[in-house]
Amino acid sequence: MAKNEMGFFAHVHAVCVACALTLGLLLSAAVPALAEDAPAAVTPDYSGFEAQEGISAVVNDKLISNHDLNQRIKLIMVTSGIPETDENKQRIAPQVLRSLVDEQLESQEANRLDIKVDDKDVQSQIESIARRANMTMDEIESYLKENDVSMSTLIDQIRSELAWNKVGNQQFAPLITVSEEEITDVLTRLNEEADQACYLIF
Repeated sequence: MAKNEMGFFAHVHAVCVACALTLGLLLSAAVPALAEDAPAAVTPDYSGFEAQEGISAVVNDKLISNHDLNQRIKLIMVTSGIPETDENKQRIAPQVLRSLVDEQLESQEANRLDIKVDDKDVQSQIESIARRANMTMDEIESYLKENDVSMSTLIDQIRSELAWNKVGNQQFAPLITVSEEEITDVLTRLNEEADQACYLIF
């Protein structure tokens, strides 16, 4: 595996993890309220997700097709290094579909709040991933294509994450306050650790 491909894996995975952690902190208290207000989605059915045609889930009036689910499973596999076996696909399919359902609910909430994500914001995020992975946009697109993953699958995931991040910033970030004492504590800790070896592990 080429070094830049490994970098691409790490940075796409890191972006997903970072978004999840950030939103978890911002929205942990708010998600139950959103869930109470949102109409329930139809119970997901991933039993026949291998078929390219068909519906995996219905979220209010929006459909998640088997093709959508298959593409997201492949994206996760190629960006995390999980071997693309039937057993692994079956194992992660329920979690991936749950994630797609959550994203659809989040997208609907963003639309309700009239929150938009510009194409340039999505492009900037992908360019950032490419830059840190020492790859070009064309190289990323070519690599995904070689693994039978549409570039639009990556774009859709990033757009969804950015939209939900905006929901969190608009609705809940103003409620978060950081005291001067907390800032001082962090700066003190960073100064104390300045001479220690640091490692960035994905």
